[in-house]
Amino acid sequence: MPNPRLRFKRADETDYPDWEEKKLGELGTFIRGLSYNRDDVTNKSEKTTLVLRSNNITESKMLDYVNDLQFVIKEPKQEQILCKGDIVICMANGSNRLIGKSARYDGKYKDKITVGAFCGIFRSNCPMIAYIFQSPAYSDFLSYNLQGGNGAIGNLKGENLKQFSLLIPSDIEEQQKIADFLSDIDEVILASDQEVKKLQELKKGAMQKIFSQEVRFKKSDGTNYPDWEEKKLTDYLEFKNGINANRDSFGTGIKLISVSDILNNDYITYDVIRNKINIDEKTKKLYEVNYGDILFQRCSETLEEAGSANVYLDTQKAVFGGFVIRGKKIGEYNPIFFNHLLKSSSVRLEIKKKAQGAQHINIGQDLLSTIKLFLPCLEEQKKIGDFLSDFDEAISLAKQELEKWKLLKKGFLQQMFT
Repeated sequence: MPNPRLRFKRADETDYPDWEEKKLGELGTFIRGLSYNRDDVTNKSEKTTLVLRSNNITESKMLDYVNDLQFVIKEPKQEQILCKGDIVICMANGSNRLIGKSARYDGKYKDKITVGAFCGIFRSNCPMIAYIFQSPAYSDFLSYNLQGGNGAIGNLKGENLKQFSLLIPSDIEEQQKIADFLSDIDEVILASDQEVKKLQELKKGAMQKIFSQEVRFKKSDGTNYPDWEEKKLTDYLEFKNGINANRDSFGTGIKLISVSDILNNDYITYDVIRNKINIDEKTKKLYEVNYGDILFQRCSETLEEAGSANVYLDTQKAVFGGFVIRGKKIGEYNPIFFNHLLKSSSVRLEIKKKAQGAQHINIGQDLLSTIKLFLPCLEEQKKIGDFLSDFDEAISLAKQELEKWKLLKKGFLQQMFT
């Protein structure tokens, strides 16, 4: 069988032996998670066991044993107690998207720790085992097993997992070199991720101080700006619900702002809008979005996202969809400041308090018309907007750096494990 495109060499520059095909079952032992019932769940004490579940498997491929923890009084078998280097795998879940995701246990939790029945443990002495579970070959294996290849919809069976096979180094020394190399990249990724989170927390803290008026900006001569004034959203925005069209209208034409555009961007520009709609000129005029207009989410499945807002910062006109409310700019405000204000904790809290619905949270024009907020004069708005935009730029650069390292690692994995 062919060797991978990327290989390591010995210290004397000679080649290691060819890679060989191995089944996962030959590399270690698969252990089922602990089964327990609701009566076993209790608060943490010296006699309880921490049980990790699929939501404790993080995107960084490490286990989170700080948040959303569950403790039980049931005693696990000795083999079910996690050891450093164990791989935890989500075996069953309501969503196929989560099944098969994995994370490595770093061994730092001090008390007894195991996993629940919907997860499994893979224990191996292979130094690079964690990266086998991150490989393109493993992703292909999951796609086959969970999307109809063998009918195993909704769960991942241990027996199937043991049959997963791929090429790996036959020499343990080359395995260790690969593990060390990818581990170094992981450390950079972790540091980059922490930098993004640090900047986001700093911005969050700054916004809290600014919008509570604990911190105020001053004029260039050192004097104070006027006091902030209480206003309603309707002093600045005129509301309208979006376009409802048949399915055949979508896919071509003018850009159509949807809920995903509101939620997935710091602000909206024409280039980031994903959807298009084919409509006549009269409809375009009626639903056009201009620079500085605010877009609100009309309907949400969670209270946390209800009424989320974003600003349109582009001179190229777009239109907006049926699950969106446009706030047409009719008053004077700094759009960047206004965008941050509508994302502030005080405004978000007021919107969530007034949100309606159970399964779906609805935010209508009447509700938005009652929202009150405090605003400074335009000059102070601009200073605040510029200040917070500097944070956004720093966060964006940090995210780009993080993404660069993730893509680099993905490329190495593709060259090693295809």
